Formats: sequence, C-alpha cells, structure tokens
Amino acid sequence: MSSPTMFIILTSLLGPSIVCTLFLFYQFLQLPPLRHQPRNYLVICLLIMNFIQEIIELPPRLYFLYNGTVIFPNTHFCDFWNWCQYTLVSINLLIMALTSIDRYLLIFNHIFLSQHTILLRQVPLLLCILFPSIFYIIGIYGIPCKNLYNYNTIGCGLPCFFSLSSFAVIFKNIIMICLPVMLTIAMSCVLITRVYIQRKSMKRRRNFWKESIQMIIQLLPIFILYLSIWIPLSILFYFSTFGTKKGKNIVMPLINDYFGNLKYLVNLIYPFLVLFGQIELRTKMKTILSNCCRYRRRARAAVVPLTNTIERHIHP
Repeated sequence: MSSPTMFIILTSLLGPSIVCTLFLFYQFLQLPPLRHQPRNYLVICLLIMNFIQEIIELPPRLYFLYNGTVIFPNTHFCDFWNWCQYTLVSINLLIMALTSIDRYLLIFNHIFLSQHTILLRQVPLLLCILFPSIFYIIGIYGIPCKNLYNYNTIGCGLPCFFSLSSFAVIFKNIIMICLPVMLTIAMSCVLITRVYIQRKSMKRRRNFWKESIQMIIQLLPIFILYLSIWIPLSILFYFSTFGTKKGKNIVMPLINDYFGNLKYLVNLIYPFLVLFGQIELRTKMKTILSNCCRYRRRARAAVVPLTNTIERHIHP
C-alpha cells in the first residue's frame, strides 16, 4: 500500500476517532457508575494509551507519509520519536494481554480478583507502563553510542543501541511484541473455550450468564481488531529476529512500509469498539440520534406550511 493511500486512510480516521474518544472520556467522567465498573477499568486505560499515541506519535508519521521526510530533522526529535513509538506500542500490547487475563478472572474468579485488586490489577498495570518506558529510556538516552539517523526513513531508522546487543532486538521483538500477543491469544481461547464448556451450568444463574456474555461481547471485537494486525506483525518480527539475512531483507520492508502503518488502525478504530461495547452509551446514542431525527422532521414540517403561505401571497 502506497504512502499517499495510507496517509488518506489514517487521516480520514483520525478526526472521528479523536471525537469518539473525547465523547467517551466525557461520558465516563459524567457517569461514575459506568466508570467504576470493574470490566471498564483496563478498557479505559487502553483508551487513554491509544489517545496519547494518536495525538503524540501518529502526527509525525502522517507528516512523513505526506512529505517523505522527518518533520524535525534533528537527533533530539528522532530520539524522542523512537522512544514514543517503541514505548507506547509495548505498553499498549502489554495492557491488552493484561486485559485478557483480567477478563478471565472477572468471569470465573471475580471474588478472588476483588480481594486482591492491588496485586492483580494495579501493580501489573504499573509494571506494564514502567517496564518498557524505563527500558527504552536507558537504551535510547543512557547507552553511550552515536545514532546515525536517516531523516528520509520512517522513525529516522533504528537507534544505535539495537546494533550493540542482540538482546535488545530480542527484547523489543519477542518480549515486548510476540509474547503479549501470544498471551492475548492463549487467554482469549481459554476464556471462550471455558465459557462454551460451562455454558449449561452458567445459564442456570441468569444474571451471571448475562453479565459474562456482555463482558465477552464487549471485549471480543477488540481482541479481533488487535490480533488481526498484530498476529501477522508478530510473525514478521519473529522472522526479522531469527531469520536468515535474505529473509530479513524480505520481511523488513513489510514491517516498515505496510504493517508498521496498518497497526495504527487499531488505535483509530478502538474507540468505536469501546462505544459499541457500552450498552448504556449505545442507548444514549440512540436517544440522541432519534431526537435529532425527530427535530429534523419537525423542522421540515414547519417549512412546508410556511412555503405554501408565501406562495398564496405571491399568487393570489
């Protein structure tokens, strides 16, 4: 997919995505019961991380796709851009993996989860944020090596610390990308399989069954969205790490020019899936839309008699 095409797709989605995100933030602030629902805890965290990525890390990429060069061609900006893109992507994937575990516990071990909220939710979330942030701060800013950035390459090229140690490359590609994706797949399969196996016993408790299905319906489209992009990307990153030189020459253009841009579709579409998964907000949106339609019908009905009256005055 060419850069102009990718630029048009991402740009056309960016505005509606930001508006939808701001609408969700406003509703979560206005409706404390909705905000405090356990199933929305990590969903809101992901929403915040996606929004940060949209407003900080995506605009420089859009500028590059349009102009073919870095917006600020200097080392300081390239360091910051690399830190942002590596850190935010890693945090996003780690929180997604944590969400898949959290959703399983919410359905089948909710009492245990509520009794150990700090240990099972807040501490892992903090680690998901701090771990990649500190690692890339040390790698980009702390290791003494000279970055030879190319300002005509997306992201200015790789920071120099990746060339000093194969561990850094393995950590970025396998630990921070492949592992969270594999964990998300595994926990999603375990969750769906267990719900299917225990569906008869779960249906006997109607409220429990209804809440469980709602939680799965809320998260399943989000899982599908993430995995549809990140499963192929994880496979490509695996081969770029352990493949032959010839294989790497084939894989890297796919990562940099194709999937490296497609991954932002996850960030841009995510707010709409969150809105779809909130029954209360769907009902509110339907009410707003029906009121708008009713207002338009009344406005049209008021225009027709006025037009007829004017015509009678003009043609007595």
